[in-house]
Amino acid sequence: MSDVAQLTRYVIALIRPEGAPNQTVYSKYRIEGTLDNPETGIKEIWTFNVNSDVAVPRFWSVSADKKPPERTVLGTYTDMSQFAGFDRFSGAIGDSKFYLRTDRGVVFKGDIVGDPTEGQSFTSAGTWFKSQS
Repeated sequence: MSDVAQLTRYVIALIRPEGAPNQTVYSKYRIEGTLDNPETGIKEIWTFNVNSDVAVPRFWSVSADKKPPERTVLGTYTDMSQFAGFDRFSGAIGDSKFYLRTDRGVVFKGDIVGDPTEGQSFTSAGTWFKSQS
């Protein structure tokens, strides 16, 4: 595992089951980013599905409709092996900011729209998966 931090840009989107009503609070969302795999040279889409223990008002990343490099949620990691399976996390949301750190050391932070007016901490687990773009 490398000790050099890698950086990529992500987007945060809410997960709403097809046909479900548009709620005002959510506890499930996804963080998605595109990475170039250094071993294969293939562009991969990595998604972390978050299932939080705390429901918060509807929110999304400031640049949710943008492509990298305009996305505002930054992700740091040291090795591609950190993106694997089930991963616990803790984080905070509020004051138009989002922060999440997984137990494997991947950190997401950035500006969001539509969040709690007061800061709120959360913890739970999520699942990583990838697809090729």
